[in-house]
Amino acid sequence: MREELYLIVQYAGLEISHYQTFLNEARLSALAVCLYLASIKTNPLMASDLRILFLDDVFIGLDTSNRLPLLKIIHDEFINEGFQVFISTYDRQWFELARQWFDNNGCRFKTLEMYIDDDGNPNSPEQPVLIDRGNGHFENAQRHFKEKDYPAAANYLRKACEVELKRILPRNKILESNNNTGTVSEISKLETLIRNFFEYANKNSLDCSSFANFQTLKKIIFNPLSHDDLKAPHYRSEIQAGIDLVKCLRQIKIKEIIMADESAKKTMKLGVKDTVSGAMHKYEIAVLENLRIIQQNTDPIKLSTVECTVNDGKSQKPFASMKEALDAIWKERSYTGPTDYDEFYKNIKITNSKRLCDYMVF
Repeated sequence: MREELYLIVQYAGLEISHYQTFLNEARLSALAVCLYLASIKTNPLMASDLRILFLDDVFIGLDTSNRLPLLKIIHDEFINEGFQVFISTYDRQWFELARQWFDNNGCRFKTLEMYIDDDGNPNSPEQPVLIDRGNGHFENAQRHFKEKDYPAAANYLRKACEVELKRILPRNKILESNNNTGTVSEISKLETLIRNFFEYANKNSLDCSSFANFQTLKKIIFNPLSHDDLKAPHYRSEIQAGIDLVKCLRQIKIKEIIMADESAKKTMKLGVKDTVSGAMHKYEIAVLENLRIIQQNTDPIKLSTVECTVNDGKSQKPFASMKEALDAIWKERSYTGPTDYDEFYKNIKITNSKRLCDYMVF
């Protein structure tokens, strides 16, 4: 059988007749992958069938804002439905990011690296080399530390530290631009990442007491050029302190729940009753940065501090954070006492069936 599928694609309320030339590569790739996944979901497997999904570098044409939502679809629609999923990629950065995402979402997974072994003889075939490094840099650092291989432990510990900082920080805090070339690249200096981390932690009222010795450990442990004095008596204890610090970083859970570009197109809705007049007032809230939920250790889940706008139908006002916006609405509608944020989260509508509180879970 030969089947053809015709799509109706709309943008800004208007139908696009030639979407193949209108949409960019990332959107076309996302569309193609989702059609493939939808075909599997619409043709259910028998109970006796093997549930295997192999995705060979299908993420290569997607940017990060599309890759992470696709991972969530794979997790919710396939892994949770008993599928064993294989994902292959040539992109090392994406390999590490996906591994971290699966780890944060409690998935059972294994990572492997494959290389080509070239013996220098052009007449002999290339041989594959399979490397199992465990589940990540941090696990390797702990293993080398236990084996008393402190230089290797320090090396992997620095990598683990960078991975955690890049996981915690929003995208704009791990990128830097070159004014001369106009190019944008990931920040390579650990010093800059640490500084951005403290700025972000303070902005979001995280407890930084566990990271008080970050700068000291950076010079001694996380600096790749500081491993010349391996017999120093303090070396082992400071690597242990570095391991403890990374453990604290790993206790900070981060999850993006609303993208800024999506929020600009479809704002959050909120209805608030005025305590004086009894009239219902409607508001539209849009975030100007990706909104995330954050949890440190067992502390309550909180919203990240992001700029937003509130439209009450008459004017649009900017605010430095969602809480500032809700404080203003609370006061405007003549409520007294501290703002009941939980009540707001229960009533802010993201979609017709979803409230903000529904998204505030890991």
